[in-house]
Amino acid sequence: MFVASLFHINQHHDYKTLGPTDTVRQESKSDGENVQREQDSMILSANLLSTGIFGLIVLQVEPLPADQFRADQQQLARDMIEKEQMIEGLITLLPGLKNNEQDQERRIRQLEEELKIAEEERKQAVKGKEEVLARLDAVIRSVKRP
Repeated sequence: MFVASLFHINQHHDYKTLGPTDTVRQESKSDGENVQREQDSMILSANLLSTGIFGLIVLQVEPLPADQFRADQQQLARDMIEKEQMIEGLITLLPGLKNNEQDQERRIRQLEEELKIAEEERKQAVKGKEEVLARLDAVIRSVKRP
């Protein structure tokens, strides 16, 4: 998301001069060669972005109106803040942030003891079930047909 935001801002910012001697280069898009070069550049950049390789070529900047660009910046900033808050929420749910290693080990030992008790109860229940089945089998075999 962060990279996509930077890409959007880089692609749609307005031309600005940094110093008094700077000039903004104006290119004519009237000839077909410039338009084709721009389309090829955008296709190449999309392919590079999809493979994870970017920053190797310079794309044509397509400036947006100032109010739309500012609105896009604010939306991107809100989205990034929401994502950051979601990540922070997930981090707080991770075990170990409020517990040190000894507390975690103590909790694991406690859970192991509970598991042993539950396993013993299960074994007793299985043993009881087998006894009941054996008695039921004995009763069924003792019944004679008329």
